[in-house]
Amino acid sequence: MNNRDDFANVLFEYLGDYYPLVVNKDILLSNLYEKFRSKTGEYRAELKFYDEERLELDPKKRLRDIGNKSNFNFYVVQLNRNIGGYFSMNFTDLSKQIYEEIYFSSTAPSYRRVSKGINVCGICKCKKCSAYKNEVVTPFKNVKTFDLIKERDNIECPECGSLIASKTLCFYLCEYKIKGRKVENDGLKDFEFSGKASNEESFQYYSPDKNGEALITDLTVEIINYL
Repeated sequence: MNNRDDFANVLFEYLGDYYPLVVNKDILLSNLYEKFRSKTGEYRAELKFYDEERLELDPKKRLRDIGNKSNFNFYVVQLNRNIGGYFSMNFTDLSKQIYEEIYFSSTAPSYRRVSKGINVCGICKCKKCSAYKNEVVTPFKNVKTFDLIKERDNIECPECGSLIASKTLCFYLCEYKIKGRKVENDGLKDFEFSGKASNEESFQYYSPDKNGEALITDLTVEIINYL
C-alpha cells in the first residue's frame, strides 16, 4: 500500500503553458513522458525533457533517482525535423536580406531593449508574464558566434525567463556575417551575407512580414566587429 510520501507533484512547462501531474516517485521517466503526451495530446512531436538546471533527463531513470522530494519542475522543448532528417525550425527567411531601421523610443517596454551585437526577437508564451503574446528582444551580449539551432533551447524572455518562440534577429552597432541553410521544394539551399549596423539611434530588424518564413536547418551568426 502506497503512502503519501511515495507521490510527487510534477509541473511541466511547455510552450508557455503549465501541465501538472501527480505520480508515484518510482515511475520511470519514460512512462512519465507518456503521461505528459497523454495529457497534452502531443503524440507526434519530437520532444526533449530537461530538469530545473536545463540538463536533459535520462528516460531510463526513475523520478526518485533525480531527488527524493515532493515537487519537480521540468521543461519540455519541441524539436522539428524535415524530410531529410535535419533538425530544423521555422524562422524568418533571412536569405531575403530585408531589414528595417527601428529607431529607439523612450516609451519602449523593458522587454524590447537591445544590446550591441546579436539580439533574438520572439514571442513570449508565458501567460503569467507582462510580455505575454508580445514580441520581446533577447540580447546575446558579448557573444561573437551564435548558432540558432543549438541555442534554441536557451533563448529566454528577458522579462520572465521562460523560453520564447524565436522569430527573427536584430543587430545594433556591429558588423556581422550570417550563414544559413533552408529547405526549399527542390532540396536545401545555402545562403550567406554580411551586414553593418552603424546607426547609434536605431537597430536593424529583419522583419518577418517583409522577408517571410522559411524552414531553417542551419543558421550561424558571427560578429566581425563591434562599433
